[in-house]
Amino acid sequence: MTAALEVLRDLRDPIRQVVSRGLLTDDEYLDFFLRWFNGTNDFLSIGPPALRIKQLLALSRAGIISFLPRQMTIRTQGAYFIVGSKADTDFQAAGTALIEARVPAANAKAAKDPLLTQLLHDDVATLMDLELAGDRRFQSGAVLVDRDTAQLLNSQHRPQGKLFFWGVPTEGVNWLTTQARARTSMTSTCASPTALPASS
Repeated sequence: MTAALEVLRDLRDPIRQVVSRGLLTDDEYLDFFLRWFNGTNDFLSIGPPALRIKQLLALSRAGIISFLPRQMTIRTQGAYFIVGSKADTDFQAAGTALIEARVPAANAKAAKDPLLTQLLHDDVATLMDLELAGDRRFQSGAVLVDRDTAQLLNSQHRPQGKLFFWGVPTEGVNWLTTQARARTSMTSTCASPTALPASS
């Protein structure tokens, strides 16, 4: 099992190449890659090292941390956050701080960031659309960039000068932009010095 998971990790750069070169049709990209492969890959091969999981379990056994039931709910009561669960209605915990540590799916259209909102409003940036069979379209929520240069594209798919975009808002155009854990003896194409053109 461990060897199989390592294979998935080792295939990340070849998979990025498949995505960046547009080797999948838009239908294949949506149905197979975004909707099926992404979730399977995330479940099997992304997460903390085994040592960190062991340390987390040790903290749990020592009573320092607790795991919440599934289907978590949050409400406020005075100065406290009250955590509950739809799956376990008897569970309740209170805290004075709430940290959201998940990475939501890219959805630039709903973003509250003023810069990104202004770029979209002024048509300096636009969202990635997939043209599907049967004259259907799918808007991914990812900011559209040139996959070769990382230049920002407008709604006419024209590069916007020296504006370059990379990271989570482009997830969907690019792939696995949230993956930042370095691995020995591995070279990532997304970190290659030739990936971005030199500024003049």
